[in-house]
Amino acid sequence: MSALCDEINMYNITWSEFVNENLVVRYMSGYLTENSFNVMNNLYLSEYSNCSFPTLIKTNNVLWNMWIQMDKIYSSYSLDYGKTWSNPKEDYKSTQENIIRYKFVTNNKEDIKKYRLDAAFGTYCCGISFVGFTDIHEKKDGF
Repeated sequence: MSALCDEINMYNITWSEFVNENLVVRYMSGYLTENSFNVMNNLYLSEYSNCSFPTLIKTNNVLWNMWIQMDKIYSSYSLDYGKTWSNPKEDYKSTQENIIRYKFVTNNKEDIKKYRLDAAFGTYCCGISFVGFTDIHEKKDGF
């Protein structure tokens, strides 16, 4: 499970859910009030497959959801606070290198404003680089 509260105080939550004998990435967003959680969106983002470790990252007004599916990193992004999502895309770099999940910790207040995340996927051999990010300026599938 991964969760974050964005700059408009919307809570974004993602997790793997067991559906029809498969793990599927599920996403939910909403607002927390005194007595309840008001759900705005509640959808499935992945195929019915072996999807695990969904991870939310928000940077530069783009909300990313990344996960592991059949030992590969897949990602989907939203430009409208999670209302609509791009079709999931495989990061081919994740099939060529060993991948780990990094925990994000910083004491830099500017980093905290710019990057909202708890963890991210990346490489660790021969240099650290993050994986799962695709070019959002390509033709936008799923919008």
